Amino acid sequence: MQEIWKSTTKRDYDERMNCCPLCSSGDIGPYDHDFHGAMIEKCAGCGMKFMNPQHSDDYLRDLYGGYTELPSELADISSPKHDWRHSVHAYYLSLVENYTLRGRLLSVGSGDGVEIDAAQRQGWEVEAYEFDPSLCAFLADSLKVHTWAGNFPDITCESDHFDCVYLHHVLEHPKRPQDFIRTIHRILRPGGVLFVACPNIESPAARWKTLLGKSGLKKRRGRHYDTWHHLFYYSPNVLKRLLEERFDFDVVHIRNGLGEQMRGHSESSLRHAMAWDGIMPVWKSVFVLIAKKR
Repeated sequence: MQEIWKSTTKRDYDERMNCCPLCSSGDIGPYDHDFHGAMIEKCAGCGMKFMNPQHSDDYLRDLYGGYTELPSELADISSPKHDWRHSVHAYYLSLVENYTLRGRLLSVGSGDGVEIDAAQRQGWEVEAYEFDPSLCAFLADSLKVHTWAGNFPDITCESDHFDCVYLHHVLEHPKRPQDFIRTIHRILRPGGVLFVACPNIESPAARWKTLLGKSGLKKRRGRHYDTWHHLFYYSPNVLKRLLEERFDFDVVHIRNGLGEQMRGHSESSLRHAMAWDGIMPVWKSVFVLIAKKR
């Protein structure tokens, strides 16, 4: 998917933003750029890093209109090739269940439906959001879930409805994550939880790649930003501070997450990695955060 979009989709950009989208500070400036020429800026007010200028709505509409390849049938969602992904989501949900009872869960950016299937297996009542209506139709038909399509902040879901809103590698994608977070706060019940897993821009690996790029020692400078589809670059501390100071959440759990490096590992290997990730400092390329609505 990544290489296809890099080679076939013409990049088109908005005007440069003059303030931070998440904290509204005007104290923003250059941080880095990638080999495509996409500029990464940093906010001195909150520490957030983001692409500026950002992709146009037309580019993103074309991208996410065909972002996920639909499985050929329901059996594919539950096939053994996805066992490691089911184990990861099952473990993440067990973390969520330390802070809320099983109830209504909204899967945001549900993709091919594996995370929905994992949540249903654990007894959650799942609803799903995806930008692509055809993908929503597949999920509704295959997994018998209520789905929402289109622009996420425009969904007509009633307030105080969900016990958990689950974002697995989603928050780095939208142009206006602040609107996503405000919508999530509205539709969560008081005390409901937001689950986020996303890349950690302050991991040692990311810092090393940034340093190599700025030093001219990396052939594809800034490739780790994935600017073909990632617009915002989070660290655990920055996201925690933003959620607590600007969006009325209390962050209750932060830990390392599990990335693609665990693909194909046995369940015992996954469990071992998960156990260590709960003890180690947050240093991996993916982090997990759980926050409760005040």
